[in-house]
Amino acid sequence: GSIDDVEALLKRHEDFENMLYAQDERLKAFGEAADKLIALGHYDSRAVDERRKQVDQRRAAVKGAAQERRKALAASHSFQQFAADVEDLQNWLTDKLKTAGDESYRDLTNIERKLQKHEAFERELRANEGQVRAVNK
Repeated sequence: GSIDDVEALLKRHEDFENMLYAQDERLKAFGEAADKLIALGHYDSRAVDERRKQVDQRRAAVKGAAQERRKALAASHSFQQFAADVEDLQNWLTDKLKTAGDESYRDLTNIERKLQKHEAFERELRANEGQVRAVNK
């Protein structure tokens, strides 16, 4: 997977949750209808009440599962972001290792320009130190 894949899954899940919560009014009306039937002494009030409880339990289970799925997708998104950051950092470090391994310093021509490049290299390393430390945690 990738960040884009996880974001697409998160979007689909968000749409699902919106649909799920949009039905809350319908479920409330269902509960009120059950209460009314029971209050009016419906001949099978026990079955009406039992059915309402079953629907409420299933609804709660679906909402709970949806919350767990959202947490899992959020964790996956965090991991994918971390993996992308690590890849970027690895690419950057590979590039910097080439610079660090450059032995052109042995040639003393244009030494001032080489010193400037080296100082810029050191500044870039210091600027990215926090990112390296964050990945190593």
